[in-house]
Amino acid sequence: MKFADKMKLYRRQKGWTQQDVAERLSISRKTISSWGNGRSYPDIFMLVQISDLYHVSLDDLLREDHEMINNYKEEHTMNKRVDKVQHKS
Repeated sequence: MKFADKMKLYRRQKGWTQQDVAERLSISRKTISSWGNGRSYPDIFMLVQISDLYHVSLDDLLREDHEMINNYKEEHTMNKRVDKVQHKS
């Protein structure tokens, strides 16, 4: 199951709206909507807050969503490249 689908499932199990989740995480409802539609992904710090909010492990949140995992791998690779460039300067 993709992260977006898990977000919807966990939210609905709690009987919460996107606005309810947004308020609990101190972010905008549009951000929740974007995650729920798979248009964007939360950063690692927000993933921890989401796992705490829904009382699920990070593994449960991320497992089986290869697209999301690849996105994080790409970000990590880019960050490493930026760090190398900054250290050479």
